[in-house]
Amino acid sequence: MAQGDTKKYIKPWRFDSQGITNRELSRTYIYRDDIIDDFLDPDPDNRLFFLVGPKGCGKTLLIHYKAYLYFNSYEDDRNNLQEVNASRDLVESLDFSEETLTQVGIKELQSVTVWNKVWEFAIMLVVLRKSKVGLPEELKHIEKQFRNARSLSTIVVEVINNIEKYVFSDFFSCRNAMRDRLDDLQQSYVMFVDRLDQALDSLLLNEDYKYLIEDAPDTLYLIWRNAQYALLRVAYSLNTKHKGRVRIYSTAREDALTMPTQEAINIKDYCVRLKYSKEALKEIFIHNVAAMRERELRGKQGDSPFMRFFGFDKIRHVAACDKHGEAQTESVFDFILRHTFHRPREIVMIGKRLYDKFNRTAEVKLPVTDNLIESIREQVNDVAWSEILHGYKQEFILGFRNDYVQQFVTNIVSNAADRSTLLRKVSREATDYLYRVGLLGSIDGKVQRFVPGSTFAFRKERVLPHSGWYVLHPTLDRELQGLGDVKKWYYQHSIIGDECSFETPDVVSWNLNRGYPVDYFRPKKIAGAQDWSGTRIQVDPLALYNGIFINGVRKNKLMRQQHERINESIQFLAVIAQLEAAKAVAGKFNKDMDFRIKTLRNQAMNLRGNTRYSSQITTTDATGLNLFTDRCFGRMVVMGLLLFLRFSIVEARNCVTSFSDKRLANPGEPETAIRFLRRSFFIYGLPGEGRLSSLDKMSILEKASDFERDCLPKWWRDYFLHSLLFNSNYNDEHRRYLREYFEFK
Repeated sequence: MAQGDTKKYIKPWRFDSQGITNRELSRTYIYRDDIIDDFLDPDPDNRLFFLVGPKGCGKTLLIHYKAYLYFNSYEDDRNNLQEVNASRDLVESLDFSEETLTQVGIKELQSVTVWNKVWEFAIMLVVLRKSKVGLPEELKHIEKQFRNARSLSTIVVEVINNIEKYVFSDFFSCRNAMRDRLDDLQQSYVMFVDRLDQALDSLLLNEDYKYLIEDAPDTLYLIWRNAQYALLRVAYSLNTKHKGRVRIYSTAREDALTMPTQEAINIKDYCVRLKYSKEALKEIFIHNVAAMRERELRGKQGDSPFMRFFGFDKIRHVAACDKHGEAQTESVFDFILRHTFHRPREIVMIGKRLYDKFNRTAEVKLPVTDNLIESIREQVNDVAWSEILHGYKQEFILGFRNDYVQQFVTNIVSNAADRSTLLRKVSREATDYLYRVGLLGSIDGKVQRFVPGSTFAFRKERVLPHSGWYVLHPTLDRELQGLGDVKKWYYQHSIIGDECSFETPDVVSWNLNRGYPVDYFRPKKIAGAQDWSGTRIQVDPLALYNGIFINGVRKNKLMRQQHERINESIQFLAVIAQLEAAKAVAGKFNKDMDFRIKTLRNQAMNLRGNTRYSSQITTTDATGLNLFTDRCFGRMVVMGLLLFLRFSIVEARNCVTSFSDKRLANPGEPETAIRFLRRSFFIYGLPGEGRLSSLDKMSILEKASDFERDCLPKWWRDYFLHSLLFNSNYNDEHRRYLREYFEFK
């Protein structure tokens, strides 16, 4: 141990609780809160018997620790307590891995009643064998029948492998005499039972079962769930009878408590349900950092735990950008957390990989560089894919539906999809399944929500909720990486992950900082002469476009303000679209929308500002660039109004100049309006009439810049489908009408 490193060494980053010996338990970090402390309390009057939660949430470690505390608390008075576990360990870890069920066994073991008989018999046999009371004389033949089955696991295996012998006879009538015998116990007996869910996984994950039975997944799920429920049911009954002399502590998965019975409700009062908040998971990570040796830490004393472990505490995203076009950043712990299913085992698993790769090697002495950060990012992505997701898929009886993942990836080609696109390109069976297993999230307000991993996998009543957008879990990012550059498939407006914020396209800026050439932003053709003389621009327009779109994104604050002003055109159009929708619904359905309309008008006025769009531009300095920025703002707005919001030429002119949202029965003076729009915004293809035809719209888009052609149609589709239609003010009838009103196809 290094000089000065005198703390009692606890091995950090241990996620396999099976590898922790009883002697090591006292030196193992256990996350504890009030609920867990209540369960761990070794007081014999403690009524919390069961730990319930998903795989990977620490059930095994906690029940081992409970057993350790329980037995050690009575070390000085062992006459009053006797361990009944048939194994030499503190906890009976069940194992059915080498067994195969017969077709008859599969049929019978779907029954809670059958499992109830199996568990009660097996537990009572273990208890009576270990006690001084023993089996009654008339049941001594059972000792011979089960002479090779000494542990709880082997007794259960003997029964389920010989269903016809034990279930189809009166064999289990022996339980009455065994119950009476338990009442004669003079000492208390305790048993800790663990890993039934994993033992059942091993028993039921046999591909041959699909050929033996119809509806194999549903049938095997019933066996898996009912076996766990029956164990809790029997333990509950034994714990509350027989003068309190028998105590059975057990772990189970959440599904065990989904039975629609009063007894299941009663059992919940005796359960601790393990759920970990973000802060709890962060504390687990921090405690593992604290357990590391000083020489293994990158940061100096006094730094935050994450600075000490990584050498940095923030990480830039490679694709998601903010409204300035800059890469979004997140805390390094948030980055790790969203690549898990929020289970302690997975947090420690990632920490273990990074610890072994970067902290236990000579690399810990190297300075933090971009290459190091990218290496850490790659390692987290790899653990999420190859270990966390791979292990997660193994939790599903008869296999995970990877074909549903491929259906999403192949047809959506992104890690986010709007509702219309998703339901059009991916089957409802696939979307419901991916949602239930926690791999397809929905948007709740502005927050991404994924259901907890494996909690509702077999609950088919849980279907995809209504949402404007849906997002794919980050553990599946590797599936999409084969599609090419991450920026081509990653949703650019938000970092994707459970509980992360989500920005829809209507409230985010169009990202101009993607390395486009200046010609991407310049119109292909303008109204009037191509020398721009009719636009009152007396300088080289290429220099103006360069100043705003190329230099403006990267250089100084003033240029960035110009960039933001152009992006405000999208926000302005979004407000006008909401205003038009509100007025349309109010007029058609006589719905009171006055307050909303007034609010939207105020928002539009604030965004439009006071601008003289036809002012002459004679310089390329800040003054000239500001004037040209306003022209670009107005051009985007007018094109959006004309192409998508059904404004006439005059209505568009009025909206962008004095902000009038009035619809005109007789547009009047279209020539004057056309001249203004051509001079101010140099839009090519404006017709001589007041309202545009489909051909007019195609002509305008054809001669617009590539930026405008990419931005405006995408904005309208995204905004209409995912925000405007799903405003809480509208019902389904309103939405159908708005599709007609805006002629949306």
